[in-house]
Parts: sequence; C-alpha cells; structure tokens
Amino acid sequence: MNIPKSWEDWGYGLVGGCIGGGASAASVYLGLAAAHGVGLDVPRLNLKGVAIVFLSGVLTHGFAFLQKSPLPSPTTGETEFLTKQTK
Repeated sequence: MNIPKSWEDWGYGLVGGCIGGGASAASVYLGLAAAHGVGLDVPRLNLKGVAIVFLSGVLTHGFAFLQKSPLPSPTTGETEFLTKQTK
C-alpha cells in the first residue's frame, strides 16, 4: 500500500498530539495522588474519573493539532511515497 509521505507525517503528528494529551492526563492523576499522599485534601479520582481526564486530554491535544494542521498539504505531482519493503 502506497501512502503519500505528507499524509504519514500528518498522521504521525496527530497520534503524537493524542499521546501527549494522555501523558498530560496521567501527570494530573499522579499529581493528585502525590498531593493526597502528603495529606492535602484533594479529590480522589476513581477509574471513571481517570478515564474522563485521559480522554479530555487526548481530545484537546488532538484538536489543537488539527487546528494547526487541518489536512496535509496538497501534493504537486512529485510526491514521495512510502512503500513496504519486500524481501
């Protein structure tokens, strides 16, 4: 399957943005857990709360990427394709 390189770069950036959002949500959870561990009165998150924070982080970072780069740039005819190497 041939995929234009611009689409691969765009997809890579979108997935990277979503992973960054998930990592931000994980750091929020760890920060709340650490604050609770030292005795601060912070809300505890159950599994549903963690999932909501994680998904909101993924969506906001994914949408931020789409705002900067809605679609890959159009090709001009001299497109570099990525092909699967065969042995």
